[in-house]
Amino acid sequence: MTPIDWSYQTEPQEASCFGLINRRSRWPRGRVLGGSSVLNYMLYIRGNSRDYDGWAQNGAYGWSWDEVLPYFIKSEDNRDPSIAYNEIM
Repeated sequence: MTPIDWSYQTEPQEASCFGLINRRSRWPRGRVLGGSSVLNYMLYIRGNSRDYDGWAQNGAYGWSWDEVLPYFIKSEDNRDPSIAYNEIM
């Protein structure tokens, strides 16, 4: 949503984008020499805690939610405690 991208958005979503205005996600596409690669756009999510717990139950020892959450928090380097320690997925 800057002068160097096309300001595209997705169509309103039925099963996602619950926290976004009109349930529409931004879809960054570059409009400069180099195209979208100049935007350096990155999306990061921790994932769903149930997935990690399921992997651990199926033999991926060390990959339970409680075991990986401290590493997520450390790598995020988020200094807002109300966000950094939010474990709700």
